[in-house]
Amino acid sequence: MMKRLWILTLVAALGASAPVAACPNCKAAVLVDEKGNVKPPEQAGDYSKGINTSIFFMLGAIYGVFGAAAFLIVRAYRNYEPGMTAGAPRHPGA
Repeated sequence: MMKRLWILTLVAALGASAPVAACPNCKAAVLVDEKGNVKPPEQAGDYSKGINTSIFFMLGAIYGVFGAAAFLIVRAYRNYEPGMTAGAPRHPGA
């Protein structure tokens, strides 16, 4: 049941999103070549795709770090037993 809820939530979130345009300054920076000439949007080339890819990579790194930290905290919480001391084995004699 929970798996279906997660899938439904993911589909709803992705389906409800709409494409967005870049801010005017970012859009102008991509459309200006090294000589200062303004190009039409069709000729922006791979530069804008490279910027998008690098942004997604940076966001992925941030989510990866926070996700790993959350995973470690949840795992430590689930493995905690009252009366445990730091450095002591969880199951003596094992």
